[in-house]
Amino acid sequence: MPSLAAISKIDFPYKVEQQMVKEGARNLFAPSFQQAAKQQIRRNYS
Repeated sequence: MPSLAAISKIDFPYKVEQQMVKEGARNLFAPSFQQAAKQQIRRNYS
């Protein structure tokens, strides 16, 4: 049976809300994937 050799916890110095990350990713990738960005916006606001 497998066993854990080590356990650790990471506390990142900066916390970011998920919505901010989603908007940043959308802004970053929208020029390359315009159709997907439009569909996502329509889905969120319809």
